[in-house]
Amino acid sequence: MGFLWDYIYKHASPYINELIDRDSVINVMIPIRCMTCGKPVGQYWEKYRKEIKAGKNPQKVLDSLGLERYCCRSLFLTHVDLAEKVGKFKK
Repeated sequence: MGFLWDYIYKHASPYINELIDRDSVINVMIPIRCMTCGKPVGQYWEKYRKEIKAGKNPQKVLDSLGLERYCCRSLFLTHVDLAEKVGKFKK
């Protein structure tokens, strides 16, 4: 996982580390709301990603999620997850 989870594992109490399932956490930087219209879209990302990995058509997946505005759709279609790549670099 990312550098944030490594930090939490090193510095958090052992009790917190037992509560956190490191494998179930997805390190993603998708916005919570659409930057153009303000609609909350963050909750749809995991389902969208699973459907796309299963080989489904992105248009049909976005329709099934209820994302009809082109601004929200473009957010999902053009997102590139850079969290792991950027996390390697230090100041």
